[in-house]
Order: sequence, then structure tokens, then C-alpha cells
Amino acid sequence: MNDTALLINHFEQLPWESRSPDPERSDVIRWKHFRAGDGEGLSGLSAGLLEIPRGAGLRLHHHEPAEIYYVVSGTGTVHIEGRRALVRSGSFALIPAGAAHKIVNEGDDALRFIWMFPASSWHDVSYEYLE
Repeated sequence: MNDTALLINHFEQLPWESRSPDPERSDVIRWKHFRAGDGEGLSGLSAGLLEIPRGAGLRLHHHEPAEIYYVVSGTGTVHIEGRRALVRSGSFALIPAGAAHKIVNEGDDALRFIWMFPASSWHDVSYEYLE
């Protein structure tokens, strides 16, 4: 590994992505996906920053790999296999492989959290939506 810039970055420097035609809008669910360069020894790991606007949330879903959420800012509720917990800045959620889960913004500001998968890219994860 010669170029540490490939491995060290800041989320503010990454572009927003969204299913909306305008990911710069703050009223849509949007994300920043960290991608290391090929050959950087990081296959099997991926992470990103997800932002959920006030009153919105991810639909109930499950997928094979386990996942971790780390809340950066805002407040919300995480639902995992029928159990729910309030989360805020500094909270984390450990989501077992195959567990049905969702997260909803319950606060007045955007809910931002970092997600992490033991998969090379979240694009490699097969989601099954339950609602």
C-alpha cells in the first residue's frame, strides 16, 4: 500500500448518492459510500454514511451478512427482530445476519449513521424487503 489517501478519507469529501435524481436535497434518504481502491487488502469490508431526513426511515428488511450501525448525529429508533431501541449520537446497533431490521428518524434533525458490512460493497448484499 503506497498511497494512504486511498485508505484515509473524510465523509465530507465524498459525494452524496440517492435514489432521487437530486442527492444534494436534504429531504431525501441519501448516503456516502466509502470505497477503497482495488488491491488495498480490504475485500470483505464496506462502510458508508447514511442520512435519513426527519420523519423518514428505512423499510423493514433483512440480508445475509451481519451489519453494524454507529449513530453520528440525530435520534431515532432501531427495530431488530421485533425489538426496538432509541438511538442517538454515540449509539451503535449490532444486527445479526438474517435479522429483520429497520431504522426510523424520530427527531427534529437528520439522523446520520455509519453502516458497516463484512462484504466488499453494499451493492453485493441482497436485500429482501418485508414492508
